[in-house]
Amino acid sequence: MKAFIHRTWETRLKHFVSFPFIYAPFIAFVVLDFIVEIYHHICFPLYKIPKVNRWDYILIDRHHLSYLNFSKKFNCVYCGYINGLLQYWVKIVGDTEEYWCGIQHEWEDKKLLQAHHKDFAKYGDEADLQARYFA
Repeated sequence: MKAFIHRTWETRLKHFVSFPFIYAPFIAFVVLDFIVEIYHHICFPLYKIPKVNRWDYILIDRHHLSYLNFSKKFNCVYCGYINGLLQYWVKIVGDTEEYWCGIQHEWEDKKLLQAHHKDFAKYGDEADLQARYFA
């Protein structure tokens, strides 16, 4: 029983210490969310890029689970917002990249290659770029 109490105390201490580092970026995310939304709603119509539906990415539903306590529900709302927000931003930035410079990177086999790059012009293939963007 003592080990369980110690582990619980140790876990709570870890959570307490990490709490500011997890939640401190929230204000920056909200401010950047506002800026990205302004960009999205002004520039996408100008470029004739279809708008991205943010609610296809930001999913906040786990707080409805009755078996979660308040702190777990709060954490679920936070994670649903932040993870969805980042995926939403990746889609907006990817669509912008495709509009402005849809050229694949030189190293196609890298793990960092974004999925949307598969439809971009091949790296070093000027004819492919011309056909996709200037035809």
